[in-house]
Formats: sequence, structure tokens, C-alpha cells
Amino acid sequence: MNIVIFNTATDELLQTANSSRRDLLPEEIATKIFAARFLDPADYTVREITGSYTTNEFRKYCYIDAGVVYKKEYIYPVVDKDTISADGTDKATISDVPEEVEVLIDGVLQGTVGFDNLIEVVSSIPKEIKIMFSHEKYIPKEVIINAT
Repeated sequence: MNIVIFNTATDELLQTANSSRRDLLPEEIATKIFAARFLDPADYTVREITGSYTTNEFRKYCYIDAGVVYKKEYIYPVVDKDTISADGTDKATISDVPEEVEVLIDGVLQGTVGFDNLIEVVSSIPKEIKIMFSHEKYIPKEVIINAT
């Protein structure tokens, strides 16, 4: 059995749990988690997950791999500067992006992050550049670079 526990007010995922014990209800498993973390169960929603459970709430924070539910990780990109000169040579470097994460610039897929975990952004046009990082195992993250 796979369960997920969400904060009812914010829809943020607290935890996923997997149990082979069929004698326990999802709420009983969650109660053990709440007790261990000193949390108030009234603040959380517990859901049992099956392979067909694909609500937006679930997809925002979880993914299923080989029948097991996993919590999506956050992407923490490091941006060396958020403003660049629109001269075609000045660049912003974004690092610490996980390998194989898709990169969309202004909504257009540019490819995936390589083994160096770096993205370089240049522009010859003054504009706001929106860089979106996306992958099924990560919560999407947007970074904005201003070219002036």
C-alpha cells in the first residue's frame, strides 16, 4: 500500500509511505507518522495511492516508479547574476541543476541539462528571459534573467 500525506491548508506534501502490511489502514500508518513528528492529524489529508491516482494534487508533489510512490525533490538552481547586458556576449550562469532536467526558455524546449549541471544564458535583445526547469522527479522551478 502506498499513501501520501498532504497539508490540508497548503496542499504541500508532507511525506509518502509504503507498507506491505495489509492489516493497517492508511490512516493508521499516518497516525504513526504524526506521532513520530509531533504533528496534529487534523492539519493533514491522507490518501491511499494506486497506479491510476493522477490528480493534480498528486502530480504536483509525487511520481510513481515501478508501482512505488516517491516524493518529488526541489530543484535549487544557483544563479550567478539575474541581470545581463543585452549585447549577445554577457552571460548568466545557472548551476546546480540536476542532470537530465528539461530546460525551457520562454516556453520553448531547449534540451536537457548535461553532466556539468550548468546552463548559460545570453541575449542580444532587452527582455525578461524565463527559464523553466522540469522533470517528472522534480518540482518545476522557474528562474528569471533580465537582459537590459
